[in-house]
Amino acid sequence: MQRRGDWRGVIRLAVAFLIAALSAPGLCAAGWRHAIVGKGGFSSIAVGPDGKVHYLYATRPAANTVDLFHLTISRAGHVLAKEQLMPPAGGASFNGASAIAVDSADHLQLVFPTQLGLEYGFFDGSAWSYQAIPFQCLNGDLFPNLIIDAANHPIVVCGFGPIDLLTFDGTTWTSSTVPNVNDASNATAAIANNGTIDIGYINELETITAAIGSGDTWTISSSGETGFTNFEHFGPTTALDSQNLPGIACAAEKGALVYAHFDGGMWSNETINSSVLDYSNLVFAPGDVASLVILTVGRGDLTDISFAQRTANGWTLEQIGSAPGFTAFPRIAVDRVGIPFGGLQAAMGEDAVYAFLEEPAVSIGSLQLTSASRKGTAILSGNLQLTNQGTGAGGQFKLSYFLSADAQLSGATLLGTRLESAPAVGQARAVRFKFSSPASLGGMFLIASITAVSSPSIVVNGVTSAAIPTD
Repeated sequence: MQRRGDWRGVIRLAVAFLIAALSAPGLCAAGWRHAIVGKGGFSSIAVGPDGKVHYLYATRPAANTVDLFHLTISRAGHVLAKEQLMPPAGGASFNGASAIAVDSADHLQLVFPTQLGLEYGFFDGSAWSYQAIPFQCLNGDLFPNLIIDAANHPIVVCGFGPIDLLTFDGTTWTSSTVPNVNDASNATAAIANNGTIDIGYINELETITAAIGSGDTWTISSSGETGFTNFEHFGPTTALDSQNLPGIACAAEKGALVYAHFDGGMWSNETINSSVLDYSNLVFAPGDVASLVILTVGRGDLTDISFAQRTANGWTLEQIGSAPGFTAFPRIAVDRVGIPFGGLQAAMGEDAVYAFLEEPAVSIGSLQLTSASRKGTAILSGNLQLTNQGTGAGGQFKLSYFLSADAQLSGATLLGTRLESAPAVGQARAVRFKFSSPASLGGMFLIASITAVSSPSIVVNGVTSAAIPTD
């Protein structure tokens, strides 16, 4: 193998050939799309491993009667299926906000309150089954939290005062409470991949607090700042980052929305916005980007709906749109590549609105290389695939080629760059390349990397490499 200092001159001779073959396509802007998908009140949203979005909304056809509908929506925003869910048993009606989740097997799990208590629904891919949960939350069932453990079993977290945990093992429901907690307000929960449950709530001192644990072993940690409230019906919202550390968003006094994060030893608090009307659940996008939807006062009778994300420069707001009349109950779900999907109810609760960020999410495939020699010149050619796992196309990406002795970008030499646009949604496109060198490059490595040029386009996995074969 040649030493690193010996092949830099060879690379410079190859660069001119490579750059001559590069061209830049056009750029299309990405942005939010939103539409009214039903007449009624939005209830819950989740996105599955297959990328399909599951959206619940409710209507009230008569007094004391609520019908619940389930929409399956494609990544491109098309309603693929609509179904009315079976009314609860015993003549009861849906009552309050449902919670839906998609487990790792792409099955739907649902918890909803009725006039007779909580019910659980399970969709196995072909049919729904329902059962009454034999326990109730001690201090209110209207806003249950649903989390799914590693075995795809549901855990329902709810309550005011004590924190109730209703757990189903596939056969039997059990009920327990978090030890030594009697002052919780509007608890919300998330579950770590090791089974630890993180529950965020406001204690009697109006302080953001987290209960972290499982079974009989729990740790209680408070952020220290006071002045937090039960903001409307939602209160605190809890999510876990990739290190299984909790983030909690909650309204403080006078409508300020605060984000608190626990690093395992200390809490930090940041203001997201100083005056909010309502806000969604908190989620972490890939890269531990804290994200949520907030509602603020717009012009006239409009409510502004914005997507808030925590970046290295603080919290940024991107407006999704505006809606007239009373607008409330935003929710958000993020898929595996970071595309956000949202829902809310608008126009005094008459319109169920669905929104998603139409943007490409490009991943780079493996390099396919061919090396040949012609009249003393080494020729390296091949292709790689770009795949769009996002919801939109047209975003611009910079594709760069490097030559390295050890398949590491650190210390590699840049051969050249070109601009590429994202393939169609869900599609892959082969990108061909070819360059020549006056000396053999066999045994070295070609590295391709891709970075987003147009914001907010996403790069899912952006680096691939392959050993250059001997001529």
